[in-house]
Formats: sequence, structure tokens, C-alpha cells
Amino acid sequence: MPLLLKGVLRVLLFAGLLAAALWAVQAFSDARWLHPMVWWLLLINTLLAVGIQLLVDYGVHYRRGSFQIFYLGGSVIRLFISALVAFAFIYMGTPALETFVLNFFAIYLIFVGFEIYAVLGNLRSDSQRGLN
Repeated sequence: MPLLLKGVLRVLLFAGLLAAALWAVQAFSDARWLHPMVWWLLLINTLLAVGIQLLVDYGVHYRRGSFQIFYLGGSVIRLFISALVAFAFIYMGTPALETFVLNFFAIYLIFVGFEIYAVLGNLRSDSQRGLN
């Protein structure tokens, strides 16, 4: 399997597990604290994570020595796009704004935490093989 697809599949698997957990919470409990737009937030963050993963993988495997630029650039891109998405939802008049903001930050932080974990895991294995 090409190395670039390995990270993308990892992100998609993580997003699928998170979607299953959100569905279980919504189906089997009184999920008043889950906003109806939580599925859109999950989709947007999944697409961002896939894009960032492709960008970082490109930087690690094809531009040796410039991993930091790609990783930090991806983080800044994620931050700006996420802020634009949040402001767009708020501008459109999303109901239950407090719940939306809590869901937005929770999903954002979960994906950022996963991204950090995945990137650090890749760095460990890459440095042992001598790729960095």
C-alpha cells in the first residue's frame, strides 16, 4: 500500500470510530448536548484531517527536511478553515449556539489530538528508519 494512503486510511478509520461513538450517544441516550449540526462538523473535520494528512505525508516523504513547515502550515490551515466554518455557521443563525460551540471545539480538539498522536507515531517510526 502506498505510504500516502496509509495515513488517509488511518484518519478515515478514526473518523468512522468517532461517528459510531456519536451515533451511539445519540441513539441510546438523551443527547440534548449533541447539536444537530454535529454530523456536518464531523464531515468538515474529517475532510480537513485527510487534507492535512496528505500535506504532511507529502512533506515527510518527498521534501525531506521540511516536515516542520508542512506540519505547522497544515495546522495553521486547519485553524483558519475551522474558524471560517464556525463563523459561517454562527452567521447563518445556527440555533442552540452554546451547544454548537461546545460540539465544535470538542470535535476540533479530538481531531487535533489524533493528528498530533498520528504524526508523532509516524515520526518515531520514520526516525528509526532514517527518513528524517
